[in-house]
Amino acid sequence: DSESLLSMKKDELSALCAEFGLPKSGTKSVLVDRLLEYYSTDEEMPQIQLPDIENVIEVLNGLAGTVLEQRTPNRVAHRRADKVRKRRVMEVSEPLAELTENGLFAEVTLRCESGTYVKETIHGDGGRTIPSVASLLAVDCEVEWLDVADIHAD
Repeated sequence: DSESLLSMKKDELSALCAEFGLPKSGTKSVLVDRLLEYYSTDEEMPQIQLPDIENVIEVLNGLAGTVLEQRTPNRVAHRRADKVRKRRVMEVSEPLAELTENGLFAEVTLRCESGTYVKETIHGDGGRTIPSVASLLAVDCEVEWLDVADIHAD
């Protein structure tokens, strides 16, 4: 949709246009309009290939020890300085994944360094968190709920 495309960087939009055989030149708004027009035509929509459950579990487990580069998320940009923060995912435990009628659902417990933007670790915030689960799986991810289970003093 328009909101998702607008949250992407121009380079990402150009790559998406190229993937669908569309011209990849122009301003960001031109690229967004081009992609929206492509999706609104009667042409067959590209099929989203969901990752295998085993791959999802592997990617989630692989986050342990990863250093994330997190640019200030869009949702807090109005009140925080726009800078890149490096934060570590220390532990990953209990990743689960299953196919549901609404798609692929995954649940994971992360222990992260103080100040980690956890939601953005999952969905990537349009490329503002690198790596993210969404970028590692090459699919859009959405955080349905988030619980802070514990705060450690170490």
